[in-house]
Formats: sequence, C-alpha cells, structure tokens
Amino acid sequence: MCVLDATWTVVGWNQAWETLACGVPSLHPREGNIPWRVFVGQDGRVMRSPGDHARFQRLLVAELRAASTRYPADDDLASLTAELQRASAVFAELWASTPTAGQHDSRMLLQHEDLGQIALDCDTVHIPDGDLRAVVFTADPGSVDADAVADDEHFGR
Repeated sequence: MCVLDATWTVVGWNQAWETLACGVPSLHPREGNIPWRVFVGQDGRVMRSPGDHARFQRLLVAELRAASTRYPADDDLASLTAELQRASAVFAELWASTPTAGQHDSRMLLQHEDLGQIALDCDTVHIPDGDLRAVVFTADPGSVDADAVADDEHFGR
C-alpha cells in the first residue's frame, strides 16, 4: 500500500509497496510521482495490458487536471504538468483532450525479482481529508499469487 497526494506523488508506503514498486522514491525529484513514472520514467515493475495502460494514463491526466482546478496557485503542480507536457507527447495529447477520470481500479502484473510475475488487483481509494489517495495491491484469495506474497519475507511478514 502507498499513500499519494493530489499530484499522485508517493508520500507514504509500507514494506510491500517498497518491495513491489521498485523501492523508495528518493533519487530524482520526480521519481516518486506516478504520472512521471508512467509517462516519462520507468513504470517500475508494473505491466498492464495496452487497454489498461491507456485507461490508467487517461485517469492520471484527468486527476492532474482536477488537481490543477482545485489548486490553481500551486506552482509545483503547474511545473509538473508543464514538464510532463514537454517530456511526453502522449501526456501532452491527453492534456489537450481533457479526459475525464474513469475507473480507479485495475489489474496488473508486477515483476518481482524472486517471485517472478505476480498478478494483483490495484484499488485506489480517495481520502478526502488532505486530498490523498491510498493505493492498495491485493491478490485473489487462495491464488498462487496470494500464497507467494503471503509467504515471501520481502513483504514485511
């Protein structure tokens, strides 16, 4: 699980997130920002179907646009969206098209160095106080993936 701010920047996480999502976001100022990872940098160990990836991209752009409306004087947010438009043609095209936010849940494959591919559901829950989001990864109960995650020492168990 991780907690994201209105720009989808990671502000808190647990051991499982650190293990699954490529460690602690700290090296580059934008490394902890999910839209930056998706549109410009590496998307961590996440693999989505082309349709899911496109939906997630639209969701991120819609979320950033909504945040820009809520926080018009936020220079960091304005800088992020401007940098994303310069760095990613896909982001710029979506930004210009004004997508609407869609589904906040998805199915993904994560590549783990010891466990291999793990199929997980990713649910995003909005936390109104503080304009935060909690992203929670879960495996289907009783599945091979759930057993692998439950048994692995890397997940802080």
